[in-house]
Amino acid sequence: MSELKVSQMSWGKLFRVLVTGTAVIGSGAIGFYYYSSGVLVLNAGGLVTRDRVYVATPYDARVREVFVRPGDTVVAGQKIAVVDSPSISKTLAEFSIERAKISSRVAQLEARTTIVAAMVPVARAGAKQANEFMADLNKAKSSGLALNRSLHEVTAASFTATERLLTMISEKISLDTELASNRAALAEITSASDNLRRVYADGVLTAPVSGVVGSAIASPGEVLTPGSNRLASIYTGTSFVLAYMPESYLFEAAEGQSVQVSAHRQSVSGQIARILPVTDALPPEFQPPNRARDRGQVVKISLNDADRFAVDQKIRVSSCIVTGCKESYVEQAKARVILTFGNLLSSPAHAERIKREASVKP
Repeated sequence: MSELKVSQMSWGKLFRVLVTGTAVIGSGAIGFYYYSSGVLVLNAGGLVTRDRVYVATPYDARVREVFVRPGDTVVAGQKIAVVDSPSISKTLAEFSIERAKISSRVAQLEARTTIVAAMVPVARAGAKQANEFMADLNKAKSSGLALNRSLHEVTAASFTATERLLTMISEKISLDTELASNRAALAEITSASDNLRRVYADGVLTAPVSGVVGSAIASPGEVLTPGSNRLASIYTGTSFVLAYMPESYLFEAAEGQSVQVSAHRQSVSGQIARILPVTDALPPEFQPPNRARDRGQVVKISLNDADRFAVDQKIRVSSCIVTGCKESYVEQAKARVILTFGNLLSSPAHAERIKREASVKP
């Protein structure tokens, strides 16, 4: 009977020791974890993201129709929206007017060139004939068979024919040069007009890549300006994490290192894919209160399950010392218990005590 009482007292004392030890160790671990601020145990904040491509206009425009909604999956070339741009329409109209003027000038020059090209042989033949007649008349005068008056008249006619030929030749050269310049201007303005029409595409905007439409989409009637407003964004590729490694973390992070990514009772293991050569200020949601705003080394983390988290979701990154990179909270809790009490339960003194108490018979 006394042995039973001793056994009951020993088990009760052991239970109280375990409870007390659990409370003390647990409180100390929690306090150390939160107050160490990532000095010894990695505790970094980050965001889940993907490569982002924007659907935007390089010109002023007003949204007429939108054909997608946030979260829609789109493929490259799919119609996203239709916009109207008064400035582009005005420019295209001006191009059309200028093209018409240049085309008219080119037509006039081509017609005049054709006429001059046809007149040059006639003028050349007339000049030749006048020169031959003047040569014959000079021979006749040397024989006394021609009058000076007739010679003067023939000389004037030869000069006029020669001048006309040279004028025709000069005009043809000038017309060829002017025609080439106008044709080049017409080709240039036609190319500019065609390029603008191709870029504008009647205001139809399509998806440049395949992916998922982001949460921010312009509404019909909204005005878009170049470089400031974007109609929509498309997330493409595989999700990854951009995390801000605390400057106070004492250990060096390395590419390929396993980490735990957690948010909203979900947890996914991942690896540090790349340590980016940049630092950035921690976003306000990751900044501890009542402290100066820290900067952190930016790291890219690949996820073993890239579809577990939503894009732009806030997450926490921790090392696998405590969790063992388990993917469920139950497994993580077991890992924490084993880590916390493993040494206590497996100590030689505890084993000897259990063995001694087990040998006591009721």
